[in-house]
Parts: sequence; structure tokens; C-alpha cells
Amino acid sequence: MTLRSDVLGAIAEVQSDPELNALRFPLSGSWSDGTQCRYAVKDPNKGQRRERQLQTDPLPASLRLLKICPGDPAPLPGSHADYQGGRLVLGLWSDESAYTGQRVGVCRLVDERMRLGLLDLPGQLGHFTPAEVQAMLDILGTPLEVQRQTSSGEWTADGRQSAASAPVWAGRGLLLPLSTQQAADMGSTTPTPLLRAYLPVDAPVSEPGFSLTAPPSALAYSPVRDAIYWEGRCWEVLLAAPGERSQ
Repeated sequence: MTLRSDVLGAIAEVQSDPELNALRFPLSGSWSDGTQCRYAVKDPNKGQRRERQLQTDPLPASLRLLKICPGDPAPLPGSHADYQGGRLVLGLWSDESAYTGQRVGVCRLVDERMRLGLLDLPGQLGHFTPAEVQAMLDILGTPLEVQRQTSSGEWTADGRQSAASAPVWAGRGLLLPLSTQQAADMGSTTPTPLLRAYLPVDAPVSEPGFSLTAPPSALAYSPVRDAIYWEGRCWEVLLAAPGERSQ
């Protein structure tokens, strides 16, 4: 017997103890991908013996580490579960430990505090996986649909060109804080921005002529300025309240 085999044997014994596992993995439930498992969540921003969170910036403070009870299935990256009044979104799994056989999941706690952090999402894209970004926007954002009408090449009986059936791109809009809306409105002749929308990279928003609506009511929003393209990740568009239009 070697020291390593002794250590591995002791770890395996601990991991197979149901009473210890109940203490080590106190949470259980279903994830959005259908996975049912027992798990534990750690906040790395807290010291070993401190209750106060050391990090207050919304994005760094949202970081959590996830461990799954041995033998239970692990959720897929991008899946999420209810946690502490918000949603715990799984980003990536670490490599499996040679000693414990476990992996650590890097997660984000998505709650109302995170909404403020996501308003600066383009500047933070390098810190998130695409699956994390999509899940966070799905949880916090307002559903939006983007369309660009094109002609079918046919004419109606009254002499008008008929529009072709247009494809739809799905996006999400985040409500801007009232202070941001008021600051943008001071001395401006353009409509007050209400939402910051994030749209897929292939959405047809590089030129005027597209429409942005909120399903299912088809409430129409108009852009306050040209769309901004972010590094092959998404389009960002500031939107005015329904009924307001840019001059």
C-alpha cells in the first residue's frame, strides 16, 4: 500500500458515507436541463470565518462554486436552478480531481443585484461563457423579437407590393435604471432610452429598417441610436419607450 492509495481509499470511504454526504451536500432539486441531484454551493468571496461578503461589485460578487454529491448526475453548462431568491447559472466544469474524482462548477447567482451588473455586459463579455450570457439574459431580460420586412416580389390587387414572411430573431432587453434614463434625457432631443437590448450576432440590425417588438403583445420599440456590434458576441441597441420615436 502506498500513501496515495491510502488517501484515495479514505476519500472513497468518506464519499460513500450517506450521513456525511447529507451534511456535505445539503441542497437538492431539479435544474433547468432536467437533472435531479444533491449539491453544495460555496461563495468564494467570503473568508473562511467571515459572514460578510468581501466583494460588492455585482458581477464578481455573483460568483459561486458548485459541487455535486458523488454518484449523482451533474447538470449541463448553461442550466440553472433556484437559489437564495435568484437563479444559480452553471458556466463551466473544472477538470476531474485525481484524488476525489469530483469536478467543481463555476456558477453565477443571477438576482436583482446582477441586473445592474449586466447593464455593462459588453465590457464584461470576456468573463462569461455564451451559455452563461444567454441564461442570465433569459432570466432577467424582457423578451424581444427582431424582424426586417422584405418584398415578396408580388403585387396585391390594389397595386401594393406584398411583404414576404420575415424570419424572427429572439433577443432580450434590460430595463435601464431611472437615474440613467433621467441623465440621458437632460438636454437631449432624442427619446429617453428605456431598455438596453442584446440581440444575436446575425440579427439584421446593422442598417435602419428593422422592427423590434415585445411578444406576445407585439408592443413596438424604436432604437434611440445605431446598433453597436460587440466582438462577434452580440448586438447592443438602446430602445425608447413604446410610442416614442427618434427624430
